Amino acid sequence: MVKLSLRKLFLSRLFVLCAVFAVATTGVTYFYMQQGLKREAHDALHERLERVRQSFVSYLDRAEFEVGYLSLQMQLGNPKKGEELDLLFAQHDILFFGGLDFFLIQHSDGRVLADPRARLYTTEKIEELIGVSRTNDWATVKTQDGATFFIYKKKLARANANSLGYLYGFISLNSNLTLASELLKTADADNIVILDEKGNKLLDESTPEFILYPEQAVVSADLDLPVRGTHYRVQLTNTEAPSNDLVKRIAKLFGVSFALFLFVYMVVRALVQRVIFDQLDRLPYYSGDAQNTFTEFQATVSRINVSQAEYSALDRRFQLLLESTHCAIIFCDELAGIESMNKEAKRIFPEYENAKTIFDFTPLDCHQPIQKALKGELWVSFPMEIPSIDTIYEWQLIPFFNESSYRGIVMIGKNVTHERRLSWQLEQLQPALAINRPQLDINILLEELMHLASHHEYSEYDIRFWLTALLGTFKEIREEPEEVMETRPFGELVEQECTYIESLLVGLETLGVEIDCPLAHAHIQGYWNRDMCNLIRLFLLMAADSKKDAKKVSFRFSSDRLQVSLNDGANARALYPWMTQKLAEAMRGEVKTSRHKTLSVNIPVNIQSRSGGHKPLPADLTLAIVDFDADTERVIRNISTKLNVKLIDFESAESFFKLQRRVDSNIDALLIGHHAVVENDKNFVEVLQTQYNRTDLPIVNIGKQVYLSNSMLERYPNLTGTLFDYNVFKAVERCLLRPPINPLQSEFMQTHEDECYLVGGSRVTQAVWQTELEKLKVASHWVASIEDVEALVMYRDKVRIILLEPVEVDTLKTLCKNYPNNKWVTITPQPHLPKPVILSEMQVPYTDIKIGRLITRLKKLKNRR
Repeated sequence: MVKLSLRKLFLSRLFVLCAVFAVATTGVTYFYMQQGLKREAHDALHERLERVRQSFVSYLDRAEFEVGYLSLQMQLGNPKKGEELDLLFAQHDILFFGGLDFFLIQHSDGRVLADPRARLYTTEKIEELIGVSRTNDWATVKTQDGATFFIYKKKLARANANSLGYLYGFISLNSNLTLASELLKTADADNIVILDEKGNKLLDESTPEFILYPEQAVVSADLDLPVRGTHYRVQLTNTEAPSNDLVKRIAKLFGVSFALFLFVYMVVRALVQRVIFDQLDRLPYYSGDAQNTFTEFQATVSRINVSQAEYSALDRRFQLLLESTHCAIIFCDELAGIESMNKEAKRIFPEYENAKTIFDFTPLDCHQPIQKALKGELWVSFPMEIPSIDTIYEWQLIPFFNESSYRGIVMIGKNVTHERRLSWQLEQLQPALAINRPQLDINILLEELMHLASHHEYSEYDIRFWLTALLGTFKEIREEPEEVMETRPFGELVEQECTYIESLLVGLETLGVEIDCPLAHAHIQGYWNRDMCNLIRLFLLMAADSKKDAKKVSFRFSSDRLQVSLNDGANARALYPWMTQKLAEAMRGEVKTSRHKTLSVNIPVNIQSRSGGHKPLPADLTLAIVDFDADTERVIRNISTKLNVKLIDFESAESFFKLQRRVDSNIDALLIGHHAVVENDKNFVEVLQTQYNRTDLPIVNIGKQVYLSNSMLERYPNLTGTLFDYNVFKAVERCLLRPPINPLQSEFMQTHEDECYLVGGSRVTQAVWQTELEKLKVASHWVASIEDVEALVMYRDKVRIILLEPVEVDTLKTLCKNYPNNKWVTITPQPHLPKPVILSEMQVPYTDIKIGRLITRLKKLKNRR
């Protein structure tokens, strides 16, 4: 909250008020001064109106004189016909300084002579305008194009009284610069306007200052002229340009106003400071009767006295509470300095009088918790043994903010010597148990046993091993875990518990549980005690016992906490949630259940390294799997996608032998299922060693291998337990330490000089043929059907294929066309055989003589070629 100063607020507002009054006073004074100046200017303009009228009349007199002079020239000069205008214009001095704008002569014989200057003022015919004129008098006329003229008519007569005609003089009001200039100069104004009776402007002339300066004084009056039919008004406007004198006057006015109000401000400020604020400053230090203060302060002083009494009472109660409790209480400031201690604390720390901080009389192992509390950490506690008085105190540290908004701590120590002695005695009576560990609930166990007994789908072995897993887990939960000195990857912990559970549940090949633990999380290193192992095992058991089809246990690390969750975990039997809750409490975690029935546990963990030092797998690796069921194959396929590894799936060992030549790259890792055997129950691994002539194949056995000897298990790793990202990654990583498998280098895939493939036939027929061919030292291989032959002859030339039974002709034609270098022989006649197929009909029984004769014939055909 922003703190405000009442003194500063009052003085600032007082100053603003004085400044406003100074500006307002200056403005009002200036306004009245300007109004006086405008009135003076207005009176001066009124005096000039009469001079304007006189100047206008003088101008008319000058024009009338010019008309008389021109008429006299016409009378005396007696010009010839057509030379009248030349005669008049010869008097250019009179015309230049006269008042007429133009003139017109109308002879008695009807001729009309017009001044050419008339075209400058109007477009109408001049002779049409003289109808309103009167002899020896001024008249006004208006034209249709908006021009206004004054007309003066003069008779032209000679001495013999003969009339020559009339002379008409014209004065233009609209475009008469001479008249406008004289009137403006006479008026000594900035603008002069002559208006007719309808308000139309006949003449409008102004000075340049009239446009530039807005300050104006305007006067108007009737213009009395000796012109018949005129009712004109004249309007004078005067402007007042700013001058240096005006600026100086305004500056002096502002200076005087501000000096006056500044003086008022200083006087009021000093008075208010002395009368009000000095009294307010002394108010907090006032001690005495409220009646001796100002009337306005009596309520405040009374409230202060009441508050002080209340605070004194609260302080006495608090001190009484501190002394009556059986705990030692110490208050420290932000620098760990001692602020106050109760009698119990002074009793156990008698050296406090010579100490400045709490660290001066406490053991070194207590300093770190105190520093944590000073930094604001909550729920800090530690035990302290005090040998001098043979007691043990359990200290609870609580941070708080004092009245100065600085962090301090209060240390509350409770004497737990008696409780610790009783706890030690109990541990001596039951050394395997800890007081704060969960104990078995008999009702929960009875409910679990009744459930197992009432469900007939559980066999005797299922119940035995299930109870062994559950009770073994609970036995470890109720014991205090030992301190772990070495770090391990978290994935190794999960793999260990999966293997342990599957070793107990003999009737199950796999748990059927999907483990969702990303590789980055599985490589996190930490000190994992038995509680962590029990938590993983408990969730795996809960998932294995679930009736849901998709059972998934998820592990996620976030900051320094681990979250373990199980879908549909909320529907588990009462034993599982109870054990989960108890184990979470022992690990200082929390259990949550979502609205989707997902059970999750969030616990703090001690993480030492997040990377674990692992490196990603190289690119373009090929992983082959042999003889896996659909579920396991799906799991490995998902894992291989995450590891960015190419996966090749072989349904069986025989399929691997037949189709391995189709693999276009080396096999970097070969995972073998526990059912992978070849003919006559020969071990698949032994056959592979024989074919590739090596004992360091990159092989990993998956599951329980009943056909492998102990030496084989020692040579090739056996991966048991549920497959997930970490153990598959480790298995592939171990395989990369050995050379990959090159299918093209197999001894089985190399063509022998005498080699035959036997296609079809019964097992008896096959056995007879292979026995006789072995006597003839001819290598033989049996193929079940013609469709499987292509996989064997795809990379072989010049081999013999003997058909022991009729086959599909179209398939045979395709094979003969695609592989023409091989020798095709059939011993059973059938229609539409291809030309490359040799028919050597042979009847049952197949004897050594018949078979030897066929082999001899085939060798002869080979030698001919």
